[in-house]
Amino acid sequence: MFCSSMAFAYSGIAEIEGIATDRWLARVLAAAPSFDTALQSVAERASNAFKKISCRHSYKRHAFVGVGFCQLFPDSELRPCQVTISNFSSPNKNTFTVEAIFLKDKPFLVCPPIGALVPDEFLKSLHKNIRACLQHHTKPTEIMRLLAEAVRRLSDIEPTVGKALLAMVVSSLDFDLPIFLHSPANSPDRNWDTPNFACNGVSIFGAVEQNVPVLGPLPLPGSPTNLQNYQLFLLHSPEVQRWVEFVQSLGLSVDDLGIVSRDLEMLHEAGIKTIGQIEVILHDSDSWGKQVLSDYLVSHEPAPMQGYGRISTSRGGIVVQMLIANFPEVFTPDVLLKKYYWGMPERFLSVAARHRPNRSIV
Repeated sequence: MFCSSMAFAYSGIAEIEGIATDRWLARVLAAAPSFDTALQSVAERASNAFKKISCRHSYKRHAFVGVGFCQLFPDSELRPCQVTISNFSSPNKNTFTVEAIFLKDKPFLVCPPIGALVPDEFLKSLHKNIRACLQHHTKPTEIMRLLAEAVRRLSDIEPTVGKALLAMVVSSLDFDLPIFLHSPANSPDRNWDTPNFACNGVSIFGAVEQNVPVLGPLPLPGSPTNLQNYQLFLLHSPEVQRWVEFVQSLGLSVDDLGIVSRDLEMLHEAGIKTIGQIEVILHDSDSWGKQVLSDYLVSHEPAPMQGYGRISTSRGGIVVQMLIANFPEVFTPDVLLKKYYWGMPERFLSVAARHRPNRSIV
């Protein structure tokens, strides 16, 4: 998800420059200062990377597809669009180009298949049913269901097509956050997936998490920082709630949990072994940490891109940002970028350094 206004997917090579393709894309998008430069940057970086890939040209066929809202001109209104960044027109599949299609007067547009071959009858049925949904003003989830059924019908005859699906809904309104729906390959599957997020130098990576129940009381301070205790702490801690209310006072939204597995890994790397230690970090950072979040999340340098919603965070995101701010010797720019894929880490670390007192949490 790029700045809450364009959802990206890809078909082709699973790894670029030694990084999973979805994470590579998020990092490139996050580093771009504007929408237009982001698209061109993806094309240029992909072209340079694919020149170093040695394999048959047919195996290098690759495309990134973005669907959302674009401006035809700098001062024009946002319009529904589809952006394709691909190497289809390159004979040796080493050069990527950018193409954009605007919806104009059509009620909807289905992206032409770019991976597996889709039978014509599948596409005709899909168009017919989507048109009926729009005529009856159904909710987006019904269209998600139709797309999921089409993909799974195809997977029955084409084994290279997976059954697990991640669907996203993007709005043109700044105050409407994008929504997503993960449909696992098997209905009893208790795993869920979230999209990656990239915007204004920040990249947050979705993850498959075990969807365990989070019912129970607030853990005692001496409780270990395991999955269950950490989730309960995020949901029920009065200390976390105070930070949540502060972020909300800035006009930003706060999600419930965030990427729990990443948070736990970072807590353990910093030597945080108990729930009480997390609470101490949040409490002792109150006098200066809120200014860090305010400057970082609401900062207009670089300025938020026109037409895109403001960055939101999560309860776990608040904990992790205070963790990084308190342990800069552990979470160096190199560690944040290469191990945790934190886009442009110097930006957050410089903000934290301006406000953090010369002491450390023990």
